[in-house]
Amino acid sequence: MGVKTELKRLFPSLYRRFYLTRVYIRDGLLKERWNTYYDGVVKEPERCLVELSPKISKHITTFLNLGCGAGREFQTFDGRMKLWGIDIVPESRIRWIKKFKNLTYEQCTVEELTKRLERGEHDLTNTLVYSSGVLMYVSPENQKRFYAACLKSGCRNLILQEYPPGNKKHPFNTFQIPTEDFAVMPFREHKGENQPVAYVRLEKEAYA
Repeated sequence: MGVKTELKRLFPSLYRRFYLTRVYIRDGLLKERWNTYYDGVVKEPERCLVELSPKISKHITTFLNLGCGAGREFQTFDGRMKLWGIDIVPESRIRWIKKFKNLTYEQCTVEELTKRLERGEHDLTNTLVYSSGVLMYVSPENQKRFYAACLKSGCRNLILQEYPPGNKKHPFNTFQIPTEDFAVMPFREHKGENQPVAYVRLEKEAYA
């Protein structure tokens, strides 16, 4: 008799709760999120990123987009840089905004990428790291760990969005990366007090 069958026989109520929870996570959260978030409904890149793009140092040759979705932010650097996107879903589930040049996509979490950076697998000296709120899904401890790993890998160019306070969509919603290292600017045109902001760290020569 298999383990599942034995559990079902001994603890029928508990087993049913576990089964329903698993189905809810699979169908109610994961599948539904993938169907809505990765279909490329929003096609325009963020204004903040477009405005900052001319200030990026010329030696930056790679654009790393954490949580790239359908790739709308890639449009800003398509044809100008190598594009590197990571997200949590298989590429087959993404309906890209367009066909991009030089795109490398990886199904990967921020935590997994952090471990790779800590092992020295990537040199980010020539990389711009960009996140549109994705770090708000990562625990405060792993946010700080990721930032430290970026610096260790040579990265000095980052643009990171923080969602406004009280946003219940994200499990942690606490920005723990040392904000004194960054300039703060409005992320997009937004009415009301809950303005998303971008934490921007670009090399000083970018402003020369």
